[in-house]
Parts: sequence; C-alpha cells; structure tokens
Amino acid sequence: MSMAAIPLVTPAAIPSSNPESAALKAHHPKPGSKRFENPWDSFTDHSLWDFFKSRFFYGTEWPRHPIPTPEEGLVSVTRDIDWEGPEGEREKARAVWLGHACFWLKFPAHGGERGLRVLFDPVFSDRCSPFSFMGPKRYTPPPCPISAVPTPDAVVISHNHYDHLDVATITYLRDNTSCQFFIPLGNKQWLLDSKIPGSRIQELDWWDELDLSVEGVGSARVGCLPAQHFTGRGLGDRYHTLWASWQIRDLTGPKGANIYFAGDTGYRAVPRPTDPTDPIDSMATSKQNKEKFQSLPTCPAFREIGNHRGPFDLALIPVGAYDPRYLMSPVHCSPEDAVEVFRDVRARKAVGMHWGAWVLTSEEVMEPVGRLREAMRGVEGEFGVVGIGEGVDVE
Repeated sequence: MSMAAIPLVTPAAIPSSNPESAALKAHHPKPGSKRFENPWDSFTDHSLWDFFKSRFFYGTEWPRHPIPTPEEGLVSVTRDIDWEGPEGEREKARAVWLGHACFWLKFPAHGGERGLRVLFDPVFSDRCSPFSFMGPKRYTPPPCPISAVPTPDAVVISHNHYDHLDVATITYLRDNTSCQFFIPLGNKQWLLDSKIPGSRIQELDWWDELDLSVEGVGSARVGCLPAQHFTGRGLGDRYHTLWASWQIRDLTGPKGANIYFAGDTGYRAVPRPTDPTDPIDSMATSKQNKEKFQSLPTCPAFREIGNHRGPFDLALIPVGAYDPRYLMSPVHCSPEDAVEVFRDVRARKAVGMHWGAWVLTSEEVMEPVGRLREAMRGVEGEFGVVGIGEGVDVE
C-alpha cells in the first residue's frame, strides 16, 4: 500500500431525493439523552444483561458448537487475489471480500490509470475485542495483510463495534494512505483521538451525501443511509454514536455502478418463543408461529432506500450472527431477512457477508450459506456468497 493522490470531498452536486421521514430526524437523541434510536416498530431493545443471561445461564439457547480452526478450511480463502478482475471484465466495478464485513471496491478506470477505490469496515486484527488476549478470535485469517491491499481513496465505516472498527487497521490507514474516512454521526471524536486529521474525516447523518473525487482517477457519490442496529465500545456508551448503511455510486462513467453496503443491520424483531423447538421465524413448524412471524413489522427504511437511492447493481448484505433469534433479530439479519433487504433495496446482485471469520453467536458457522441458498429459491436476482479473497464484478 502506498500514498495516492489526495481525495477531494465536496457537497453533492445534484442531491438525491429523500423520503419524508428523513426530515423528521426521529433517530436523533431526545432532549437530555445521548442515545441515538431505531425509530421503527421493527426494533426491540435488548440490554447487555439480556445477552449475558442468554449466553451463560440459558444453555439450550446458546449451544456450544466447536470453534473451527484455520486448518479445517471451512471457508475458502484465496491468497492470490485478483484485484482488477479477469481480462475482458476490467471495465466493470469489482468488490473483493476480505472477510466478515470488509470489502474492497474499485470502479472502472474509464480511460485513466485506475478507478476510484473504497474500503468498507476494514478489520485485520486477530480478535474483534478491546483486548489482544481475549475475545472472539479468528478461525479464518484475512486473505492478505492490510499492507497488500491496493491503496483506497475512501474508507467507509458502518459503526463502531469491534468487528467493524479496528484501532490497528485504522492506524495503518492513517499513516500509509491519504484516504478520506466516512463515518456516521458521533464517531468523529474517536478518529480525532486516533490522531486522524479533521480534514480527512467526513461525519454524515442518515440521508446525507457528499461527492468524492481524485484528480486523474474519478469521482463517486457517497451517501449515508439508515440501518437497524446499535453501537458501543464499552459498558457506558451504548447508542451514543450513530450506525449506518452506505451508498457508493460511480459518477465518472456514462452509467456508473451503484453499490449498496448494508453494514450491520436487523430487519424485524422476533419474540422469544414459548417452545424453543418451534421458533417464531421462517423456520417455524407450527402454523400459529408461521403466521405470527409473517405479521411482524419489518424495517421500512430499506424500501425507502430502494425507492430513493436504488436500484443497485450490487448490494453487500449481512447474513450471519443471527441466533438466538429473539435476541439477535432486532440487530442482525438472518439469511431470510437478508433476502428481504435485497428485494427492498432493489438490488440486481448481492453478496452475503458478516460470517466466516469469528464465532459471534450460536448458529453453526456454515449454516448461513445453506439457509441463504434456500431463501433465494424462486427469488429473482443473484444473491450468494464468495470465498474470502474472491471478487464479484458488476456493470
């Protein structure tokens, strides 16, 4: 990785349309509060105590599956990464999965030396934890060191959880690139404390847009969009900073690719079942629970995103870390929820992420792949997974 031309950030030249809900700012902290909110009926808040009870006291809710080792090779890892794509495909946008929620995106060169590059949620540390000696440890390594990643022009962060925002990785990018950092509201101080100059930090609210350009390379629209999640890096800062999904649209070519990065998000809040063997979700066995699941409110933000920022040529959508369902559903999509997001945002193609690196929840590590395949049966469009270090190309 090496220093590149300095990116320039300007207000959106021709702003996109916004839904009526955007002006309400219902997600902002109420007077006297520091907490951002998920302003939808599709969300239910669970406390840290709820998590610990489920994790350590309700054994049937959190079965202990063996943690894989890197040697088992459950997830395919390509170390000889084809960053630019095969011959004949290089005038397409390309997204390379670097594990969990990290993607490297490049737009076509459009006759220049290279295209604009964006890095999403980069985490190259071994553990996603405040500690180097404890916390979730990778069972699948990154496909390359951060130093081998082609220099990004922009780094886009969805939120501040440790599996999405990593001190060591951000420090490397600060010192070895001239990239701009795009973050949701409330996160600027963390980057300033990490010694990143304020001139390189772009803090956005939901539905805000900026244009990013690099001389001789190209330009793109960067849009901050809603997601259903939460934040916190300690015991006392839950919800104190905003979370987001993002749009990156190529502005250089005649028909620039439109990319959606969902970050980390839920879609609906599933209640706790009275019978653990009959969940209230798409896997329900009883008619009653199937009907109850179908009647649950879903997050309206994704349909708004599809209507006002879509359609998308490619969507990067989380499909893992979803069990126990009643606990995780408000903030993490199941594969079935992910397919609903795919349809709501009007994406032509999608890649599943947020799986395959760390054991964060109670489902078996390869389960999301099979459930996603089943959920896509009969659904129009392409939505699957790729191996770590593999890429997908879009027009």
